[in-house]
Amino acid sequence: MEILIKTLLIIFVILVGILLVLWLGLQVKPKTFAPFPQPSQPMETIPLPVGLPGPVERFYRIVYGDSVPVIKTVVIKGRAVLSPFGPKIQSRFIFVHNAGENYRHYIEATWFGLPFMKINESYVDGNSHFELPVGTYDNDSSITQGAVLGLWAEAAWFPSIWVTDSRVRWEAVDENSALLFIPFVNG
Repeated sequence: MEILIKTLLIIFVILVGILLVLWLGLQVKPKTFAPFPQPSQPMETIPLPVGLPGPVERFYRIVYGDSVPVIKTVVIKGRAVLSPFGPKIQSRFIFVHNAGENYRHYIEATWFGLPFMKINESYVDGNSHFELPVGTYDNDSSITQGAVLGLWAEAAWFPSIWVTDSRVRWEAVDENSALLFIPFVNG
């Protein structure tokens, strides 16, 4: 009986040790990706368009003033914490946008700062690609629809596109709200 108790205690200590190492590995923040190799271009601006619904014009005047930047390309990189199934997982990401046209996302979930799961997603020339550890999906209609929605939703990081892209339009609802209409970009 004493041997059984010692054996169970050893197994318990080993399991706790393994769980502790797993947990500690998830606490280490990864390094960010290296700087993007292309230099930034000079910022082009245009006057704030006339005829915008009241709340839209107020927003853009507060954020940008009388002129808004014309965003053509954007690189967004950083670190994040993912929690797809419970435990928090440190990660790093880089998103590259040709504003309103296409994007590429690359995400790495890390353990002790080393990648153990990679996500590679893109929407380029009307074609969607979604690569996960469990499978790859190309041009699936649901993935493509989600990619187009993501393309425009991520513009929240560079909202001037919603008034500088001629394919986007606003429609007033009342003095405090407006609807935004975005194109379905598909090749």
